[in-house]
Amino acid sequence: MDAVDRCQLRLATPADRGFVLDLSARCFEHLGDYRAILGGWLAHPGVRTTLAVDPTRGPVGHAMQAFTRGPLDLRPTATLIAIAVHPVARRRGIARLLLDAALDLAGAEAPLIDAADRMRLEVAADNPAARALFTGVGFVHRPRGDGRYPNGQRYLCLERRLTPAHHTAPCAPRA
Repeated sequence: MDAVDRCQLRLATPADRGFVLDLSARCFEHLGDYRAILGGWLAHPGVRTTLAVDPTRGPVGHAMQAFTRGPLDLRPTATLIAIAVHPVARRRGIARLLLDAALDLAGAEAPLIDAADRMRLEVAADNPAARALFTGVGFVHRPRGDGRYPNGQRYLCLERRLTPAHHTAPCAPRA
């Protein structure tokens, strides 16, 4: 059985805060102080964090997303804030599992009344594996949103519309 087949998805609880922050610090330390950055996001009521949990290892990854609505937006936008997989569990489909769950949750979750109609994210320009993951499921580059991480590395802004299929939640994690 493959690692992705063993993993179960669930929404993070306050008890998972340490895991999320530790893994984020480990995976993103070269980009900035993501322990502090994501710690602030975790306290926000419009943020949902999904965990991938291996029954023998415990949590091995997370996807964190925020739901926001601008003054002219008819529906909220989901922003994938972070997706991280523990180094020992990489290259086993877990990031894709988390991404699919985030897309489904964005279309089904209603922290702002309606499901989101699009998802945005930022990806390091020098991370071809992550860029391939995102473009492989339909994300496209939106250069106007490009910028730099706190430590100065360049990121690319990607976005995709959510299809009606993402307004049901076959992969959404259980609470």
